[in-house]
Amino acid sequence: MADHGVLHKDFNELEMPEGFDADEVWGVLTTIRRPQAIHYYDVVYTHSHAVDSWFTPTHRLMKTLRDLELSTCAGSRLDAALAERHGRRFIVRTLIEEAVAALECDGLDVDYETARALIAAEQEPASPVERLVVNTHGLLSRIIDEDFARITPELVQSMYEELTAGIDTSKLGTYIPWGDEWPDDPIPHDEALRQICAMAAGELVDPAEHPIVLSQRLICKFWKTAPYPCCNYILGSLLSRLHMKQTGYPAFAYVPSSSITLAWKHGNFTCEGVAAYHESGNVTEFERDWTVYWESCTRLLLTEVRKLEELIFRLKAQDDALLTHLANDHAFNHRQREVLRRAILVPGTTVRIDEHKKRYDLAYSTARQDLTTLVERGMLDMHYEGKAQVFASRREMKSILAKRYGCDSGANR
Repeated sequence: MADHGVLHKDFNELEMPEGFDADEVWGVLTTIRRPQAIHYYDVVYTHSHAVDSWFTPTHRLMKTLRDLELSTCAGSRLDAALAERHGRRFIVRTLIEEAVAALECDGLDVDYETARALIAAEQEPASPVERLVVNTHGLLSRIIDEDFARITPELVQSMYEELTAGIDTSKLGTYIPWGDEWPDDPIPHDEALRQICAMAAGELVDPAEHPIVLSQRLICKFWKTAPYPCCNYILGSLLSRLHMKQTGYPAFAYVPSSSITLAWKHGNFTCEGVAAYHESGNVTEFERDWTVYWESCTRLLLTEVRKLEELIFRLKAQDDALLTHLANDHAFNHRQREVLRRAILVPGTTVRIDEHKKRYDLAYSTARQDLTTLVERGMLDMHYEGKAQVFASRREMKSILAKRYGCDSGANR
């Protein structure tokens, strides 16, 4: 197994054996590598000619994949920290960044603060793009929280309908992400979905292909085949996260892969082991060697996973400090402490008087007093849904508690 891949242009700079030019040596080495490579079974065509796509499982690539496995698999430290805090209303910066970047990849524009306010339900969507932000986050939340059936054309269709619910898709326009750097011949809608679902099921896939690589290929397959009039990148990204969860890597749902890929494409990200995006595929008319591409892509993903770990573990430490102080703060009764504990772990969690009353077997007046007192102390906000009073944590709640206890709140999450 090779240590790492080499771009053809860099190979040309190396000293060649006497009597051979660089193209001859490259051709011989490619012939040797090809039988050891992992090949794409979902064959694509350009100008009606089949293209052989493959990559070599180099030492660099396999080490990066092992590191990604250990960090994102079910039961990993990151997965445990996220599971303790996730929920339909769990908001973390990486998910907002991912929503913004995924829309950009489909040619749609929304700024970070607008996306944050929409996801936090601080404002109502006022355009098709803003509605798409809400729908994207809602579907991602369901993927995180719920168990989905295996990926089939029917499931993909239902995901598309949920993604575009309440939207006049003709207002979104059509867009092919990334342009046509590596064009394929068009595929009919039904055949595209058949191939996508077969890949997700482990069919049309080399048995040696790692699920993490395959999950990223599902995104590429979606936007290159474009089975829907719009939102193909977004839907591919969501499907990729569902596939990662179903194959044992649930923490990947929180990794902002789209934003780092955009930065890579635009030339705004460089590090050791990452080639320039537009140069990362060794592409000829009938053959595509993706070794350097996958070495670079997985390295980028690992960089984002490390950043996510740093963020989540820091927030966990800050939350744990607040929880420790709160547990001993008898200025709040035990029921109020539990309400605040849940609000710390899952920001945006709501509670109603009837729920609180039933949970602790209280008189209505006592349940109401518990919650209204927390409003008076600046911990909760109250609003009406119909005639019911609904209580939710204030954005400033952690800062207020941190100031009270003299510790870091992690308010900039």
